[in-house]
Parts: sequence; structure tokens; C-alpha cells
Amino acid sequence: MRRIINMTRGFMFLICIALMLSCSNHKVQTDVLYQVNSFDILMQGNYDGNWLYDDVLENGDFGIGSFDRLNGEMVLVDGQMFRIHASGEAQQTDTGESACIATLCWFMEDFEFEVQNLSIEELKQKIKTQLPDTTLFYAIRIEGEFEAITTRSIYPQEKPYRPLPEVLAEEVRRESADVTGTGVGFLAPSHVQGAVWKGFHFHFLSDDHSFGGHIINFVIRNAVVKIDILNQLNLIL
Repeated sequence: MRRIINMTRGFMFLICIALMLSCSNHKVQTDVLYQVNSFDILMQGNYDGNWLYDDVLENGDFGIGSFDRLNGEMVLVDGQMFRIHASGEAQQTDTGESACIATLCWFMEDFEFEVQNLSIEELKQKIKTQLPDTTLFYAIRIEGEFEAITTRSIYPQEKPYRPLPEVLAEEVRRESADVTGTGVGFLAPSHVQGAVWKGFHFHFLSDDHSFGGHIINFVIRNAVVKIDILNQLNLIL
């Protein structure tokens, strides 16, 4: 009887250790950029959604990307994921979705600043002047009023897939004026080209969650720019 009790205690001990390791594997890691799939692979025309909704959300609450077959632009903000259809209409997604690519992080603001009356290129230059190190990654959240904004999305693709440049030639653009919303984006250094979109990359979601897309251009009226410094890249293939 004692031997059985000892074996039971030993078994329970192993279960406890396994649970502890499982919890540690899912611990939120801040200051880490998670890249699900690489942009080189996407550019070659691999648009299969191999990463499920829950798998993506294990790696962040803030991010951008696209869905299976490039079926809409992805915006992830405050842990809520939205699909931006080719029409520009935004729709909150559910657990049945899958992603072909995503760039995300657990957003923890390191610093912020206010801006007024800036074009997208002027904002990029302003952001660069605020950064401590050009070799790191940065998550960028822009909250405010936009005098004008141009966004794009694309139609879902069918196999055999065409290379991404051919698909983007058929993008659908939308121009909007006097809107409030959130720009969700990242800045990646040039030495990671291929793994991550080099330079700035922004998506947009309106405050009423009605529309958005990949940002082509904008003019900011008033906004707060929040920056999260990321010093590690985790590439998930």
C-alpha cells in the first residue's frame, strides 16, 4: 500500500512540474517582436493560413498581418482582431480564422508624444528623431484625428497563387476624410529584410470599427504617438 501511495505522490509531482512548465511557456514576453511567417515567403506567393486565430493571439495583443488566401488586412488592437475586406469594411474576427502572416507584440508603451498637422512622411521623420537606436524594432500606435487617409485592401486569392507584386497591382484603395481612429504599425531595421517588412508598415482601424486597411497615406490633424521598444525578434515558421 505504501508503495502505491509513493508512486501516486510521484505521479502527482510530475503532473505539477508539467503544468508549471506549460504555464511558463505561455508567459507573456514584452519587448519581443513576433513574426509569424516571413515576408520573403509571402512575396513568393504562399498565402495559406497555417496559423490559427488562437495561435496568433498567444503571441500578442497588438499587430498587423493578413488572413488565409490574403482574405483581408489584419488589425489587432487591444487584443481584438479585425479583418478589413477589399471594400474597406472592418469586421471583428472569431476563433475560426487563420493567418498567413502576422507581425505582433504585447504592447507596453515606453514613451509617447503629440503631433499636429503632419503628413505620413513628416510623421515618419518625427518618429525617427525620437528613437534611441536605429537597429531595434519599434511598435507604433497612433491615436487621433486624421484630416485625410488613404487605405488599401485586396481580394482573397485562389490557387495557384500569383506572386505578391501581381496581387498588389489589383489592390482596392479607399480615401476618407475627417476620421478618428488608430494606426497600428511597426518599424523594422534594414538588416532583417526578408524576415520582416523593412521600414515602416501601418494598418488602420476607425474608432467605430467600420473601416480600415493598409495605410498608403494620411494627414494627421491631432494625434498621440505611442512607442514600444522591442529588442528581440521571434520568427515563427
